[in-house]
Amino acid sequence: MKAWLSRALVLALAVFAYRPLALAAAEIPSAHRVEAWLFRPSQLPLPLVLGVAGWLCWRRRERWYPRAHARWRAGAIGFAAVGAIFYVWALLTRATDLLLVSLAANLLAFGAGAAGRAGSRALLLPALALLLGLQFPGPLRSEVVWFLQRATATGAVHLLAVWRSDFTSDGVILRSAEHSFHVIDGCSGLQGIATLALVAVIVGELHALSHRRRWLLFAVAPVLGYALNVVRITYIAASKNPEAYAGLTGDHTPQGLALLAAGTLLLYALGRAWGPREPRARSAEAAPRGDAAALRWRAALGLAALSLASQILPPFAPRDRDFEPQSVAFPASHAGWVSEPIRGDPYFTAPPLPGQLLYRRYTRSDDPTLTDYVDVFIAMDPEQTYDMSELLSTKLRWPGPDWNLEQEHRARLWDLARDADFAIAGRASQPERAVIYAWTIRDEGIARETARSLFALETSPLRRERKRVAVRIVAFAPFDEPLAIDRAKQRLDRFATVFRDSFNGL
Repeated sequence: MKAWLSRALVLALAVFAYRPLALAAAEIPSAHRVEAWLFRPSQLPLPLVLGVAGWLCWRRRERWYPRAHARWRAGAIGFAAVGAIFYVWALLTRATDLLLVSLAANLLAFGAGAAGRAGSRALLLPALALLLGLQFPGPLRSEVVWFLQRATATGAVHLLAVWRSDFTSDGVILRSAEHSFHVIDGCSGLQGIATLALVAVIVGELHALSHRRRWLLFAVAPVLGYALNVVRITYIAASKNPEAYAGLTGDHTPQGLALLAAGTLLLYALGRAWGPREPRARSAEAAPRGDAAALRWRAALGLAALSLASQILPPFAPRDRDFEPQSVAFPASHAGWVSEPIRGDPYFTAPPLPGQLLYRRYTRSDDPTLTDYVDVFIAMDPEQTYDMSELLSTKLRWPGPDWNLEQEHRARLWDLARDADFAIAGRASQPERAVIYAWTIRDEGIARETARSLFALETSPLRRERKRVAVRIVAFAPFDEPLAIDRAKQRLDRFATVFRDSFNGL
């Protein structure tokens, strides 16, 4: 009876302490949510991640069952401290997915307390499986998604060339005589890659692969996910009616399920080929069984402390300034320049929150031909909105989805006293060239921004005083000729000089 009571108490306290994860996992997903799990670059489904981690723990139960005289006290204390720190930080910042880090650390602490280093090693794989459920940090995710979009478009046009010669690629747009197809972020394949990585973990466990072959199978999963996604995009782009497969009103779930089924079968076959020919014999018990009840009561005490913390620790309060509307402030006309709004491609530039994006075309009021123009794009960091946060990545250098960068390097904007990315872009179907300056303000670089996103610093007192801003100015040359491109660059330099104070005030 005491053993049953202690197990039930530990389970109940674990569910209560980590109830945000439990509630999210228990939520019945809608059809739209299932489709997002399959395609949208987002967090892996929590029911899947928690289920796989639990299954791995159960399969390895003999390896972490309490052993007498086998505890690793220092490891247990260290992992438990890490788990507590991440738990408290997740509470204070409302970052639910950081609870997965806390749960993984506490799992290793339990293994260290139960069976020493061997227990922690046994629970390491379940802990790593939990970490696969973390949200991909926004800045890094944006870079990876944009890279995969371009790589998928390139792979698809090469595959199409095997039996069709009328397809060309401009940026992330595939064109044929009949239609064009835009490889949007949902076509990047990142979600499928992440899911197949979790499948590789399952397959490696089922076939009892060696550590080396488990890691090799895990490395194969992203390559396989990318290849299958290229085949999917190729099939859709080559079909007579791509909208039926990739449109906003279509049901994409069968595609995602078919892709994952094919990837799972291939990974399973590879795991079986790499697996041992005969089942590995279980090693003899290294030590007699220890006192499991005492360990469970210690775990219950630790979980009770976390549960109490969740009740008494209030999250960080937002600053007063967070309730004030923040919008892009930039003049519509100045010093002979006048402007009109531009509508961007909604699949490339997502609809922004009101006032957080400016996209205008500036021309000289004394130019009757209206050909001497500059396009200005300014986007404010929406922080929690992924569709807009991608504009603060290297995607900013592209003036649109159908352009290819031909040159790019860092350049100095002397009048603004800052460095910027300078690029020249072109399209295979047209002679026009785009000359671009792009830069970000209050951005700390991909590594630091990824860390800020991972640890949810923008919902803590360590948040920025002012939001990040992305700026791109573009001038066009009628054809690919050095003199025309140089004139477009000079136009940008003059524009930056005229609007210097406005740019520096962003």
